[in-house]
Amino acid sequence: MVAIAPAACDSGPKTPVGNYTLATVDGKSTPFSVASGVDYQLEIISGALELSAANTFRWVTGVRETVQSYASVYMDTVDGTWTQDGGALRLIAAVDSSTVAATWRRASVTLVLVDGTETMTLVYAK
Repeated sequence: MVAIAPAACDSGPKTPVGNYTLATVDGKSTPFSVASGVDYQLEIISGALELSAANTFRWVTGVRETVQSYASVYMDTVDGTWTQDGGALRLIAAVDSSTVAATWRRASVTLVLVDGTETMTLVYAK
């Protein structure tokens, strides 16, 4: 019987550093409707997350807001720093030091946004 060293079996990345693209929001693909009403709709249409080796990040979310059939598209950008503790990540916004908890699993980063009692889960994939 031949024993295989753990390092030989685990050839994945050792850090979450890299570029990720939004794959799902609450388990659904984009565009994802965040809010809607009579003559109004707010959707997440795209997203990207960049984690640098210098422990900085850039998180960009594409949003489409439609009011009375007129659509406006804009990009929401958050820059800051990130920390890692195993598979747990923490994103800290430069503008106000707010934080977002995340989980890293080799080829994906999952962010859980909490606003009061509402949560939204965003999965970004390499």
